[in-house]
Order: sequence, then C-alpha cells, then structure tokens
Amino acid sequence: MSKSERPEKDQAKLSLPPWDGPNESEPPNEIAAGEAKPSQPPAKAAKPAKAAKAKDGESSQPTETSEPAQQQARGGLAAWLDARIDLTAVKAYMADRRVPVHRYWLFNALGGLTLLLFLLQVASGVLLLLYYRPSVEAAHSSVAHIIGEVPFGDLVRSVHIWSGDLFIAFLLAHLFVALIQRSYRQPRELQWYTGVLLFVCSIGMGLSGHLLPWTESAHVAARVSSELSARVPVVGHFLKVFLRGGEQISGASLTRFYGFHVAVLPALVTVLMVVHMWLVHRQGISVPKSLEDEPVHTVPYWPHVALRDHARHVLLALVVLTLAVLLPRGLGQVADPLAPASAAAGPQWYFQWVFQFIKSMPPKIIGVDGDKVAVSGLLLGLGLFFCLPIIDRKGSRAVFVIGWLALLVFIGATWSGLA
Repeated sequence: MSKSERPEKDQAKLSLPPWDGPNESEPPNEIAAGEAKPSQPPAKAAKPAKAAKAKDGESSQPTETSEPAQQQARGGLAAWLDARIDLTAVKAYMADRRVPVHRYWLFNALGGLTLLLFLLQVASGVLLLLYYRPSVEAAHSSVAHIIGEVPFGDLVRSVHIWSGDLFIAFLLAHLFVALIQRSYRQPRELQWYTGVLLFVCSIGMGLSGHLLPWTESAHVAARVSSELSARVPVVGHFLKVFLRGGEQISGASLTRFYGFHVAVLPALVTVLMVVHMWLVHRQGISVPKSLEDEPVHTVPYWPHVALRDHARHVLLALVVLTLAVLLPRGLGQVADPLAPASAAAGPQWYFQWVFQFIKSMPPKIIGVDGDKVAVSGLLLGLGLFFCLPIIDRKGSRAVFVIGWLALLVFIGATWSGLA
C-alpha cells in the first residue's frame, strides 16, 4: 500500500461516530471476556411489590372464602349451628307455622307459661340441692341454714315454692280451658291423656316436696295424705307402706319423698311435657268448639306471636320474683312425731278440696266406711276424667256445664279449707 492511501484509511477510521452502547431495540452483541455480564433482575424481586399491592387492597385476585364460613361470620351463633347440624328444617317450621287468632286466643298462652314455671322450679331446686341434707336430724337445720346463712338462699327457696304453687295453678287453668273448649276430641286425645297425667304428677311433686323441710305442718300433711292411700280398695295398705317406707312417717319416709321429688317425678314430668308439646306442634293449637263454624284467622307464629309469648314469660318471671321478695316463705317448727298435731297444720291449698270432700261424708255408707267411699269416688272421677275422649267423642254441651260446676265446687271447697 502506498503512503498516499494510508492517510485516507486513517482519516476514515477517525471519522466514525463514537459508540454509545448497544441499541435497546436490538439484541446486544457479545461482551468481551473479563467484563461483568449484565443479567435480568430475579423474579423474586417483584414479590415485594405484589405483597404491597395486596396489603393496600389493590390485588386483582380476591381471596376466596367458603360459603359456610361467610355465613358464620355474618350470622353468629345461629350460623355456626346451622353449618354443623343443619337448621333448615327448624327454619322452615318456624316460617310455615301459623296459629289461630280468635277472641279466646290468650288462653293459648297458658301452656307456655306453665312450662316456664316448671323450668324455674328445676333451676331453683338444683341450687337448693347444693345445701339440703335429706335426714331427720339435718333436714330442718339445713333449710334454716339456707334461709339464714346462704347468700340469696331465702330468695331462691321462695322462688322455688312460689313457682311450684303457680305451676299447679296454671296447669289447673290450662286443663280447665281444654275441658270447656272440648279440646280432647279427635285427633287430640293423646294431648288430653298426657295433660291429665301431668296434673297427677304435679300434685305428687307438691306433696312430696312439702315434707322435705321436716316441719310440723309438713309432717301432719304427709301423715294424713299417706293415710288416704290406705283407703284405696284392695291395694291400700301396700300403697301406704310403700310411700312411708314403713307403718309410720319416719326417716325412711323422708328419704323416699326426697327421691320422688328430685328424681322420679321430675323425670316423668319432663318426658310427659316433651311428648305433650310435640303433639301440640304436630296437631296444631285447637279451636274452641263454639268457633268451629266461624272463619278463624291465622297469623305466622314468627316473629310477632313468638315475641308476645316471650314478653309474657318475662312478665311472669318478674311476678314470681316480686312475690318471692315481698312475700317470702317462712320455715315452721321442726316436726315432732310424738307431739299432738297442731290445729293450724294441714295440707296444701291444692289438696284442701280432697279433705273437705272426705270430711263431708258420713261415717258409714251402706255399712262401708265413709272415707273409703270418698276415696273410691275420687278415683272413679279421675278415671272418668282421663277417659273423657272416649266417653264424649263429639264434645257435648253437658261437659261444658259440668266443667264450670266442677270449678265452682273446687274453688268453694278450697276456700272453705283455707278459711
């Protein structure tokens, strides 16, 4: 190459534009060895940005939650139970249940109020059991300890006694309303049978519980009541010994009455109540016979009727509490089996009519003891009362009249015995 051509090539090399690096639109050329090779940022570097977006609520994919969990979060306890035991049938029943509304519809609340009084008895009775001792030596003193030493013991005992008396009163009223409305007819015969058995068991609960404080009046009432069982034909003496645990009222009698009062009879009452309520819900609330030919309006039970029922329950509970505060039940003298019976001692108010009926009998009736005739008559009347759905299938007017007469006799005999 000539010297004249070299300057031209050198000049051409010097005239090239400076290199500013690879173009971003084109793939980069190979980089010489020894230089640091650039690399793309790792994929993990983008995760903090996504986490920040998710934290700020800007994530494009919402978190999926199961439907039962969402219902539980919204509905609380009801939704929690529904997710585990499926309350669909209960909700459907409450939504579909309708009750009749007529001019006597307030009497339909007697059954629910009676149930509330039974629950008050159970709750207060459980608290009393914590301190009561069923023995002749300790029964009276343990009740005195409850009244005088245990905090709110006097109040709880008064609630127990008042709820027991009102339980029998409301049960009697409920049974009387069913009688005059002739609610024992088909298809509600089983409701009538369970109701009558509930009444018998409630009387037994009252009589057995009356002896537990071992007071003078309770001892006399238990002796006279158990003596009446001896007047039952054929099995009278066996019944008396079975109830007393012997020939006389003693510690064995107290133990047996205690077992009847806290275990046997409450269990029977609970079973009968469950069966009775199931039958009521199964057959529906009855309509009085006098209104069967009239159009009866029905309303949904939930929520309006249910709220009214709950309001009545709260009011009755307040009444029981007020009676327990203003009229507390005292404790009489300890029983002395060897002492003569006091003239003031006697049975409870709901058993007064039985004693008045027996006292009205002459000593002898056709050569038979008057008290045996009276007890046999009472048992016969109870049997006819129980079998009323079989005797009166159509609901005659005579039962309505007899029911009112029986109520007047009951009130008059009870008032005479208490006076």
